Amino acid sequence: MKSQHFFLVLFVCLINTVDAQSICGGSESFAILHFTKTNGFNHNTRAVSASMFTEIGEIENFSIVNTQDASVFDDLDSLLTFAAIVFSNTSGNNLLNATQRQNMEDYIAAGRGFLGIHAATDTYRNGSWPFYNELVGAIVQSSPNHTSRFHVDTMTHQLNHPVLYQIPDPWIKQEEYYYWDLNGGMIDSNVTPALHVLRTGMESYDRERPITWFRQFDSGSRSFYTALGHDQSNFTDPDNDFRQLVRNGLCWVAKASDGLMDPTTSVVADNDIYLRDSDQGVILRSDDGSCWRLTVNNSGLVSAQPVTCPK
Repeated sequence: MKSQHFFLVLFVCLINTVDAQSICGGSESFAILHFTKTNGFNHNTRAVSASMFTEIGEIENFSIVNTQDASVFDDLDSLLTFAAIVFSNTSGNNLLNATQRQNMEDYIAAGRGFLGIHAATDTYRNGSWPFYNELVGAIVQSSPNHTSRFHVDTMTHQLNHPVLYQIPDPWIKQEEYYYWDLNGGMIDSNVTPALHVLRTGMESYDRERPITWFRQFDSGSRSFYTALGHDQSNFTDPDNDFRQLVRNGLCWVAKASDGLMDPTTSVVADNDIYLRDSDQGVILRSDDGSCWRLTVNNSGLVSAQPVTCPK
């Protein structure tokens, strides 16, 4: 009986995987708001970021409204037409007035999605809008803020999750890596790290730390943030891994998380689960609440590795 129940659960998950394609990359289109206002450092990525999301949208069947004008937050009903809001290298404080901030909070309370890129954690850094700091998940520390923009480091996956679909592990990348620990910087304890950067130096702020994370709220809303995205080159290369990561994050916060898996690699045949991709595995929850990822080697031996339970 247990094995029959096990296959039934996985069958439902795979059916949802196919259905979710109608949300991201399917016939049902949606819209996102791409917001780029800065009152602080300007990364000059507005145009290239908008172009990147437009190009992704042509593949995944969504449209974007691109603006740095905060008046787009004036009307909640209008705001609710977007499946997700992107803060792409926003910076500084006082980007929104009181009414606009409340509309943003109501938007998240209604179960919509949020995606932040790089300097989104350099936004409301003075803590004057705690809701936003919790939403994006962190405040970048000050003095020092980050490594050199030319720093090369290695990131590793922290769990199996749709936001990491087709992202290399390990991922070696040149980037301006943010620090979090000192001078008022913080990481919200409720975020789930996805990408972790290895040790970069000998100072305390150079210790291993998360660089990309996500979280879910009781309202059903989802938030995804990556500290990557300092240079324009992140946005302009159509084949780079940053673009894939952002695509994954956007589809996840727009409620298309199950659609990130290519449905051609997972099918149900003769009441069994068939995974064509050897990199895929099955995640099971044990009685004590722990989760394990099962994979098989070329000799048919099954191995189990502990993983963070999917939410």
